[in-house]
Amino acid sequence: MLSSDDQPSQPAQQSHPSAARARSGDDFDPAEFIEGAKMFFSRFHEARDAGKLEQLKDFIAPELYEELQQGGESGEPARTEVMLVDARLGDRQSADGRTVVSVFFDATLRKGVSGETPYNYRGVWEFSKPMDSPDSLWTLEKMERVDH
Repeated sequence: MLSSDDQPSQPAQQSHPSAARARSGDDFDPAEFIEGAKMFFSRFHEARDAGKLEQLKDFIAPELYEELQQGGESGEPARTEVMLVDARLGDRQSADGRTVVSVFFDATLRKGVSGETPYNYRGVWEFSKPMDSPDSLWTLEKMERVDH
């Protein structure tokens, strides 16, 4: 999830400069990563609403998972419908043996028992993975809401 298939990098064609920018010398594919992040955004809301966040436990850092479990809403379950989600890459840094990538989300959601309350969500989510394990999963480390 959120990572390239383990296919070897294709050399960028000179006639297509965007292909050279899409690959940064390693197996990180920005377009593929963004598509995976958008899918995860939707899956996260579905699992949280269904009370089944444990289905995504492997994709969420343990500290954040515990925080999300403790901050679970009580009362009548609400449904979040992701109407539109736009995502773009922010910073990508490597330090302390991990690669961290920030993703800025700008989404239109509907929430409520029947999805009757529309609202806009803007936030930055940070995903990371160990640098020495290219086959490892990206995990959600941090979620921060951003004001308009």
